[in-house]
Amino acid sequence: MILNTADIDSNAGAMIVRNIDVLQAALDYMNERMGDLFDGPVTAIFSEALKAEGWDGKAGETIMEGLWVASADWRVPREDADDRIDHLIWLEFYTSGEEHDPWVSIFAGSGERQVFLRLGTQIKQRALARAMANNPDVLVRLNSLDLHLDGDAFYLPIEFDREALANGFAEEDLTDAIAPLAAALRRVMDAKGLMKSLSGVIDSAMKPTPR
Repeated sequence: MILNTADIDSNAGAMIVRNIDVLQAALDYMNERMGDLFDGPVTAIFSEALKAEGWDGKAGETIMEGLWVASADWRVPREDADDRIDHLIWLEFYTSGEEHDPWVSIFAGSGERQVFLRLGTQIKQRALARAMANNPDVLVRLNSLDLHLDGDAFYLPIEFDREALANGFAEEDLTDAIAPLAAALRRVMDAKGLMKSLSGVIDSAMKPTPR
């Protein structure tokens, strides 16, 4: 059951005061140690994907440093810098919620918080919507991977089992608990034909329309 502030009885205030030391210790542990335990296995998923495929991307030592992957097939040379390569599309780790939310509340899916794979694109919302309207077969195939269009990107929501997360914290190893993230990333990366089609659609949409 998901609770919000309005669901908490006002009498809880007295209980909080009486147990403030225990509550503070729990909050400190949640914000520090529990947060740290996510960094290793989450960044390893992206690091292993980059090494296995020889893809472009970034996998820092912490989640906050940014995590993304992009195939060489999705590259587009930029004219504004000789040594700069961008991508028509790319896959990145993304979450909903607020910046200050602890990782455990996001991975556990508390309230509106959730983890996603975000398939970003080079074009803006209207252009992308128009491109998908002109290529409905590509959109249907993306939806079959649970990637759904929202604004200027596609989002794949990822759910984690709370009991598996709890067991992971008990063992101080979240590798198994966050396996759905690795599976989702692999599923999209393996859809090479679909991703090639999408990058072609984006490339076409970026080119100026002849008058």
